[in-house]
Amino acid sequence: MKSDQKQLDLEVESQEEVLEFAEPLYFHRENTPVGWISQLALESGDWEFTATPANDGLHTLTHESGVSFLAELTEGKGKHRGTYTIKGCVQSTGKKTRSFFEGVNINGVGDDGWKLRPAQLGAIHSLMAHWSLSSGAATVVLPTGTGKTETMLVTTLVDRAERTLVIVPTLELKDQLAGKFMSWGILRKLGIIPDTAPNPKVLVLNKTVTDSAFISDLRKADVVVSTPARLARTPQELQGKLKKLFSHVYFDEAHHVVANEWNAIKMLFSESKIVQFTATPYRNDRRPIEGKVVYNYPLSKALEDKCFSKISLVTVDERHPKKKDKAIADAAMSRLLEDRQKGYHRHKMMVRAETRKRAEVLYEAYSQWFPEERIVLVHNQVKGKKAIIQQIKAGKYDIIVCVDMLKEGFDYPDFKIAAVHGVHKTLAVLIQFIGRFTRPEKGLGDASFV
Repeated sequence: MKSDQKQLDLEVESQEEVLEFAEPLYFHRENTPVGWISQLALESGDWEFTATPANDGLHTLTHESGVSFLAELTEGKGKHRGTYTIKGCVQSTGKKTRSFFEGVNINGVGDDGWKLRPAQLGAIHSLMAHWSLSSGAATVVLPTGTGKTETMLVTTLVDRAERTLVIVPTLELKDQLAGKFMSWGILRKLGIIPDTAPNPKVLVLNKTVTDSAFISDLRKADVVVSTPARLARTPQELQGKLKKLFSHVYFDEAHHVVANEWNAIKMLFSESKIVQFTATPYRNDRRPIEGKVVYNYPLSKALEDKCFSKISLVTVDERHPKKKDKAIADAAMSRLLEDRQKGYHRHKMMVRAETRKRAEVLYEAYSQWFPEERIVLVHNQVKGKKAIIQQIKAGKYDIIVCVDMLKEGFDYPDFKIAAVHGVHKTLAVLIQFIGRFTRPEKGLGDASFV
């Protein structure tokens, strides 16, 4: 089966066919010299569609939510007869393409009662107020776990951005943010946009813009996600063509952007609306982030607004250097088993080490101590890191041994047990690390920090 095809289970019911599949479908999927451009039709999950024969050998696939599209189905041969494949991308059934700006309701409420948090609403309104008075760069300070990504998404829609550029500090975060924009994250669950709202075309920039032909590919996208260097290193002769390409430029985890790259991009997109999203108004070099702070949501207010779940501190009093790792591991596993008994089967454990060598030692030890658990090792030099992270997010592992996997932006709320064999050197980074375990979500319990 080709990579651009999706396998389906199909059951014939008179003239209609019920399909179930668990792979993403795309309206548009193109590999350009600078990176993939994708427009998601439906994100992965277990969906049931009714398939009705249409013209030219196509089928109309319709979901009960009202989402529908045209697809070319091909039946398998031999032992695969009775299973069908969607060939290539699907097509929109509408004669007129609907804008994703239609039907946006910032005060919407989802079916489960979900809605934007006070912090998110405050940040969005603050940005709109700032832009009514100034075109200068703005800074939004939101503590880890208070919903920075959704704030970014809603701001794009509310301000009707013509084309958005998102700058992120790491490759992992680049793919994650692109995925959020590709599906509009949880905005449908929050009642912000209707179920039938189209998704944007998103380009993940993987090459430095060194050719004028690359700019035409950027123009095809509604959203471009990149690391700073890809644009900061653009040759001088091409910068003029990039200058007015983006109406909005967002820096995610802005405290990580080094000063020279920030200045280069700021000058390049001086006519754009620039926003720096961060959990702290200071860079890693302890210099203040440039740009007016238009919104600063304090941690005390986040606690008051119940943005975090509870977390228990479990201390292990073991002085013998050869026994302390086993003591931490046993305490963490005990918490994980207790959570499972309470029905929290999604809970996962992270084992945090200070160095790669230390992580490798702990991986071997945990594999011996808990052979029935699904355990994986991940660090910057591990082979197939991207695939491993996808498997982690898909729930394929129970215990993840790592060095600094929960860096800024890594979003996996199922992490609820932290077995810390090496504590972070600074309090700010430690607090941010802990914050990753306290993200509240339906079906998840409280966190434990061992």
